[in-house]
Amino acid sequence: MIQNVFTMLLQQGAVISAPADKRTVQLASSMLASNRMASIPAEYQQLLELANGLVYNGFEFFGTKDFAYRDEAKLPNIADVNLDVNADADLTGQVLIGRGQNELFLYDENKDDYFAADRLTMSKIRRYKNLEILLNTIAVG
Repeated sequence: MIQNVFTMLLQQGAVISAPADKRTVQLASSMLASNRMASIPAEYQQLLELANGLVYNGFEFFGTKDFAYRDEAKLPNIADVNLDVNADADLTGQVLIGRGQNELFLYDENKDDYFAADRLTMSKIRRYKNLEILLNTIAVG
């Protein structure tokens, strides 16, 4: 359950933004879908309703609005980051939800799963059956 992994990340020092409301999440999701990317999956919407942006141990998960989490660090919003990446790499049917130092985390609506891709080559490194498994992998290192 997303709530359990979210609680574990908070206990381990995750920095979060205030929760998103359903309307804001739906607007961002519709904008992505209108640009041929996947809409925000239901599981990730649940996370956004807990934290509209999350940073943990070098990993960043995008919210529906920009999130300043340190003096000079700013996490861009999910719509802007997807439009920027889509300009260089075709994200048709996918949505970029987060990033680490060397990898990007995406959802693939055609396969209904999440995956990590190399940040430079976009080649798939590993797949995750669901968001809970992806977040749990990050939480336990």
